[in-house]
This record gives sequence, C-alpha cells and structure tokens, in this order.
Amino acid sequence: MENQYNNQQQKRRLSLQRYYQIWEGKNVLLCKGKYMIGASAQPVVYTLMLINVPAFLEEFLVIRSLNDDIFTGILIPYIVFHILGNIFMLRTILTDPGIIRRYNEKYVDSEDLSHIPQQKTQALAKRNPCDITLHNHLMKFKFCRTCHIYRPLRTTHCHECDNCVERFDHHCPWLGVCIGKRNYQHFFLFVFSNTVLVLFSMFISLHRMLSAWKDENPNDFGGFLKKEPYTIISVVYCFMFSLFLAPLFIFHLWLIKNNLTTNEFHKKTWKKMGGINPYKKKNFASNCGAIMCLPIRASFIQLKKIVYPNRASDYEQGFTRTNL
Repeated sequence: MENQYNNQQQKRRLSLQRYYQIWEGKNVLLCKGKYMIGASAQPVVYTLMLINVPAFLEEFLVIRSLNDDIFTGILIPYIVFHILGNIFMLRTILTDPGIIRRYNEKYVDSEDLSHIPQQKTQALAKRNPCDITLHNHLMKFKFCRTCHIYRPLRTTHCHECDNCVERFDHHCPWLGVCIGKRNYQHFFLFVFSNTVLVLFSMFISLHRMLSAWKDENPNDFGGFLKKEPYTIISVVYCFMFSLFLAPLFIFHLWLIKNNLTTNEFHKKTWKKMGGINPYKKKNFASNCGAIMCLPIRASFIQLKKIVYPNRASDYEQGFTRTNL
C-alpha cells in the first residue's frame, strides 16, 4: 500500500505543470520561463543591427582616423553610450512590462484551491465596469473579456502581445514588446542613450568630413566622395535617425513631466474626464521621481511557479458559499 501511494504521488508530481507551460499570451518564453520577449524576435534582431553595425563602423572607420588626442577623448564616451544603449535595450526586452495574470478556470495557484469549484469563464465575461473615486475623480475598473479580470487603473490590454499590462504606455514596434510600468525606466534610458549616440556619431562624422574636405581640394567633391564614402553615409544615416530619436526623447520627457502615458495621450483620456490628470504631481521633479526613481516592484507572473489542475472546473454552477 505504501509503495502504491508513493507511486501515485510520484505520478502526480510528474503531471504537475509550471505556469510557463500553460502560458496563454503571445510572448515568446525562453529558458523554461526564465526570460520573456515579445511575440517575435525579428524586431529585436533588426534593431540590434540598425544600432550596432553603424556604431562599430563609426568606431573603426571614423573615430580611429581622427588625431590621437581627439581619438582618446571621443572613443571612451562613445563606447560607454554604445554599451549603455545595448544594456537598456536588452533590459527593456527581457523585463516583464507589468503583465497582469489572467484568470484560468482550469488551473489554480494552490493545491487547496483546486478542490474548490471555480466560477465559469462564461459567467465572468458578463461582468460590468466597477466605479471608484480617486482624488475626486470618478474612475472605472474595466473588465477584460480576454483575460477575465478587472483591470487595475491605467491598465490596458495589448492586442499585439495579448496581455493586460499595468500602466500601459505603448507597444514598441522596434523592440516587439509592450512598454509598461516595470520596463518604462529601461525604455526611456534606452531612447536617451541612443539619442546621444546618434547625435554624437553625426557630429563626429561631420567634423571628420569637413576636416578631410579642407585638407583635399575643396572643389573636387567627387574625389573626396571616393576617399571618404562611409563618413558621408554616416552623416546622412545619423541625421535621418536623429529626426526620429530626438523628438521621441523630447516627447517622453514631456510625458514624464505631465505623468502621462503614450496611450493616455493618444486617447485623450484625461481631457474626456474634465482635463485634469489625477496622477500629475506639483512639479517635474516629483513626476520624474514617481516614474523613474521608484524601485521596480516584483512581477505579478511567476513563470516557474507550479500550477494545479482545478479538479472542480467542470462544475456547471459557479462558485457559491453553498459549494463549501
């Protein structure tokens, strides 16, 4: 009997699953749930190439051709911003943006809960919004019919990743991930470091181009073009990207100043509710501290956690006190 009981327990342990094995979102999970990226890795690969290939060429072809004194003074900060840009990009991609765990009637967190009948998804889908008052403003807890949960304030369901994300800012097409409460700090620093890197590259290449042009015959632009082709390409490339990155950085700086998200800005959320943002603080320092300086809270999703099959999930009736 004891051996039979042990065999049953062993079989039961083997049949248990971890949360990453029943993941329902579109995110790609790596290393058995240790890391999470967006729905596809292609945007990450393209962005890595767009940033790193020109940066390495700039370091080896343009900066190395400068005078020794200028070369030493420029190369070190350039490499620092190059490395920081990659670190913040990877942190943004691999950090859970603030996903709110969805309700799954087939699985529960606790073995004890697995014996209690859970409410049916069809019944949950009929839930209506819940009204609350925040700083004299009437707010709504909206019910997500995909995740079957009441979304916390400022939480939005991202259809690209198929998850509800806390303080949802936007879905970044360049990185293929959602930007939310837990990875916004990394995203902002990623944009800042790459804005500095692009502007730095453009001014270095422009300086190199003008210096080389003065040394050669100023009237022979064709000969100069043959001698310094990458320098000119670098100026044009960096100028084009600076037109995108610099306004993006300024825009997010403005969002931080007003304690807004990109999603709220585009939907004009607070204008529709009287024009007053209840989250906005008195000054820029307070808003910046609330968004950029607070420690990142623990993730709501524990992908390595064991989940238990809900043995009472087939009950026709929802959970009531009489079921106890």
